[in-house]
Amino acid sequence: MAIEAARGVCMASLAPLEWGLRRGAERPAEPPCFVVGPPRSGTTLLFELLIRRYRFAYISNLAHRLYRTPVAASRLFRGVIGSWRGSFESDYGHVDGWGAPNEGGWVWGRWMPESTHLDAARADALAVSEIRSTVAGIAAALDAPFLSKNVMHSAHMQLLDRVFPGCVFIEIRRDPVANVRSILRAREAGAGPTVAARDWFSLKPLGWEAFRDADPVEQAAAQVFLTRRMIEGESERLGAARLVRTDYETLTADPGRELARIHGLLADQGIRAEDREEIRPEFRNRNPGNDDSELRDRVERVRCGLASGAPGQEDHDGGSLACD
Repeated sequence: MAIEAARGVCMASLAPLEWGLRRGAERPAEPPCFVVGPPRSGTTLLFELLIRRYRFAYISNLAHRLYRTPVAASRLFRGVIGSWRGSFESDYGHVDGWGAPNEGGWVWGRWMPESTHLDAARADALAVSEIRSTVAGIAAALDAPFLSKNVMHSAHMQLLDRVFPGCVFIEIRRDPVANVRSILRAREAGAGPTVAARDWFSLKPLGWEAFRDADPVEQAAAQVFLTRRMIEGESERLGAARLVRTDYETLTADPGRELARIHGLLADQGIRAEDREEIRPEFRNRNPGNDDSELRDRVERVRCGLASGAPGQEDHDGGSLACD
C-alpha cells in the first residue's frame, strides 16, 4: 500500500512534465517496431539482444513502474537507461535493472489490457493520440527508434497497425516442442496469469476457446500453433515486408549474423537504429525439443488436428498449417 501511495505521488508530480513532453511529440519520427511470437518462444531474448546491439528506445523497468508518466520517466532517467547492460538472463520475461527493457504491461494495459485478439475497429474507442504521443515521447527522450516486446502484441497487430501506420513487426519462432515444454514449466512455476492446472496461460490467440478445457500439453501446443497462424494471417494483410521473421535456434547459434540481417531488414522499412556495441554472447540450447518423443508426438497431433480443420478448430482467417 505504501509503495502504491508513493508511486501515485511520484506520478502526480511528473504529470506536468509528461504532458509537456507528449505535447511536443505527436507521432514517432520513425515507424515503431514490435516483437511478436508465442509465449516462451524467445521474445525476451530477441528484445534484449536488439537493445544491446543497437540503439533503440524502449519502455524500461523505471517507465513501466511509473506507468502513467513513462515519457517523463524516460527523459529524467535516460542516463540510467542508456548505461544499462544486461547479461541475457531473464526470469520469465523480467530483466533485472532499473534501465532494463520491460514488456510495459502496465503502460500498454492503460489502453489495451485484453489478452485476446483486437482488430482495427477497436481503435475507435481508444485514446489514439495519447498512445501515439507516448510512444513518440519515449522515442524522442531516448533519441532512437521505438522498440517494444509484449506477447500480447501478437494478438493486437491489426490494432497497432491502425494506431501506428507503417509499423513493423519482428516474429520469432522456436522448435514447437521446446516452446511447449517451456510454457509448461512457466505454468508449473506460476509465472503467468493462471491459477489452476487447466486455466489458460498468458496470450489467448484466435481459436483458443476450442482448447479451454484441454489438458495443459494440448493447451500449450494449441497456443503455439494458433499464435503462429494468427501472426501469419496478419502478415498477409500487412504485406510480407513489414513482418521480419527469425527463429530461436538461428538467433542463438549466431547472434551477430542474425541481428545484422534483422537490422538490415528494419532499415529497409525506415527504421535506422544506430550501432550501440558489438556483442558476442554464446548460448547453448537449454531446452532442446528433440529429446522427448512422447511430447513431440502429442504436439504433432495437435498441429495435425488444427491443419485438418478438426471440429472446433476452424481457420479464423489465419493462414494454413500444413500437416504432412
